[in-house]
Amino acid sequence: MFANSLRLRLILAFSAMVALILFVGVVSYRINEEVRTDVADMRATNFSDLRGQPLDQIGLEIEGYWNDNGAFIANKVTQEPNPRRPQLRGAVQAVAPLARKLTIYGIELFVPLDVECADGKDKTIDLLAIKPGQRIDVSCKVEEDGRWTATKLQLQNVKSSDKVKGTATKQAIGDKGPGWIEIHGLRIVLEPQAELGPESALARIGQGTQMQKALQDVRVAAHSLVESEHRLPNGATLEPSQSMVNATWRDLSNAAVRFQRIVLDARSGSTPDSVPVGDFAQQFEELAKLADQLDKQVDELQNRRAESLVAAQKQLDATFEPFLDTMFRFVSVFLEKSGEELRDELRDVQSHVEITTKVALGTSAVAVAVALLLGFLVWRSIHVPIRALHLAAVALGQGRLETRVEIRSHDEMGVLAAAFNRMASDLATTTVSVAGLEGMFESMAAGVIVCDQQGKISNANRAAQELVQRSRHELVGVDFSVICRLGAEAARGIGSDPRGSVERTFLRRDGSELPVSLSVAELRSAGGQLPGHVFVAQD
Repeated sequence: MFANSLRLRLILAFSAMVALILFVGVVSYRINEEVRTDVADMRATNFSDLRGQPLDQIGLEIEGYWNDNGAFIANKVTQEPNPRRPQLRGAVQAVAPLARKLTIYGIELFVPLDVECADGKDKTIDLLAIKPGQRIDVSCKVEEDGRWTATKLQLQNVKSSDKVKGTATKQAIGDKGPGWIEIHGLRIVLEPQAELGPESALARIGQGTQMQKALQDVRVAAHSLVESEHRLPNGATLEPSQSMVNATWRDLSNAAVRFQRIVLDARSGSTPDSVPVGDFAQQFEELAKLADQLDKQVDELQNRRAESLVAAQKQLDATFEPFLDTMFRFVSVFLEKSGEELRDELRDVQSHVEITTKVALGTSAVAVAVALLLGFLVWRSIHVPIRALHLAAVALGQGRLETRVEIRSHDEMGVLAAAFNRMASDLATTTVSVAGLEGMFESMAAGVIVCDQQGKISNANRAAQELVQRSRHELVGVDFSVICRLGAEAARGIGSDPRGSVERTFLRRDGSELPVSLSVAELRSAGGQLPGHVFVAQD
């Protein structure tokens, strides 16, 4: 049995719908988590390798957050090729309107009256309208005395991420990774990140790109090292000084060391599970050998440079350049294989997405089918008994007191049907049926004619029809005067005659006359109203 209670059925149907919705939600969440994990596994680290980089000659874009210890904690660092002025984006910590100063990330900024407003050319900066906690984006310049001055200020539509841009003025980055840098006194801590291992295709592509950049820096530094002269902007030439040669040599050595470090980090992996295997392991072995040979090539080029520029140029053209070309080819092959692996990973993600779509559609279809089935069952369990009760009520109203409802359930509908059957039984035992009254009316030997207040005939029994030789259809609606010469108005006065009845004449259909004994009585309702009269006629 589905349930013995209508309320219980509704609760069960609602609970089933909620369970289906939760099921679809859980399945979709599980599959989306798998897709999210696949995509996360493809990501590379958020940090550029800053070790050995000339941070005072490049720009940095740093995302992170300000902590209570007075430092900006970086969780994403990217490089820009050229130095740049500082730019800060975040929440204002303090405002001094009279001194025209703002404080952000512990840096006190002077805001000139003519500072440019990024929100519109015609707008001016009102420091009184700026409140602590309001987010701003401000471009700055740093004076020789270390004072920060705002050059451009944005107050509206500021992005939600905190960011610092600029060129490092101090740094402390060890060989093993993140440390800290400063941008004109603003301390930025490079928070260690849990890097994904080189099993990530995007991570490998990132490593290959860093290798190419390091090799390109090696090539540029090598060519600068063997140049015999430097051309000035005015067209004059200048022999390189020893300090310039030493600086170029440091750039060449740092670039070579950076390439070795990238290969070593990628080869060893960040975790035991991330150590490359298969073709990638073999490629890293070959790249590691080439990195060792790069040291020797750099030392040989330095030795030739110490001898003469001619010897250094010959070494560069005959040996160093072909060796770099070989390394570039190895790195290109590494990038090509990484790209193939990335395409495979993207196909896996696409497959997961397709599965997600199919499962979501399938579970949704099942949920719709089950919902329709549950709705039909609940509708049927309510509609069928209600329809039976409706038909029985109509029949009971028509006087069929023998009507009963056949509902055998034990729910609320069953209780209602039982109450209806008891009511019908009580009415049958205490009330004369309409059919019984009709039978008595038709079986009377005397003619009985019922008229309304206007004297129109509303009913006539069989005996009355035989007296006037007319059918009920011919009599109903006809004025009483058509069959009685006396007329209804005069006939109603019979009731006041002490004899109770008088002799009158009825007119038949064929025009003949029939003397009858006629009596009349008032027809009153239960409320006392007088809807008409009843005439009783006998031949």
